[in-house]
Amino acid sequence: MSTTTSPQRIWQAMPQGWIEFVAQGADAQASWWEDYLRSGEGWLPDDAREALTAGYQAGCEFFRDKDFDFAGIAIALGESPFVAVMCTRVMPATSAEARRRARGLHVLFPALKFGEEPRSEPFQTEDGRTGTVTTAMVREGGTPVIVAVGEIALPDDRGDVLVLGLCTDPDQRDYIGLHAAFALATTQLVPDGERPSPAAGDVEAESIA
Repeated sequence: MSTTTSPQRIWQAMPQGWIEFVAQGADAQASWWEDYLRSGEGWLPDDAREALTAGYQAGCEFFRDKDFDFAGIAIALGESPFVAVMCTRVMPATSAEARRRARGLHVLFPALKFGEEPRSEPFQTEDGRTGTVTTAMVREGGTPVIVAVGEIALPDDRGDVLVLGLCTDPDQRDYIGLHAAFALATTQLVPDGERPSPAAGDVEAESIA
């Protein structure tokens, strides 16, 4: 999935079924959503389609003025359903303004230490970069959620990537941590009109919407 930061595009691989609210831009969101719903033709009831569409539109509106390059949700169904939210902000090395606007995410790193059982874990990408994901349980109005904050340098030291995630199931710390690391590791800056190099370019779940 890509979003433009002229004359470059920001690329990030997304998990299967990902619902993205930001990257398409307002002009393309309706067509992207119709394409997304097409996979449910023949089995998705009309009332479910209408509810999903209302939720998608609300998500797009919520993130419209937020400083994220990507923001969306993954829904896990089953015996214990949950929702994971993931937001990404890219700060190119040449963009002082982008770095200034993303400082609000930086303050969340120490803030997580005040959550329950904070844990920071490093990870390494195939090209040798090292990132960090910090997770903790935070109680919002008495309801526990898992929050993840991660950071990594872009390939070729072209800037930094910050990811903020949360999950409604407090037992899914590993899931949200791995999800954050995946988002960080696959984010790239590429020239407009080109595709990213592996590994992001070879992930089947990636979209070019």
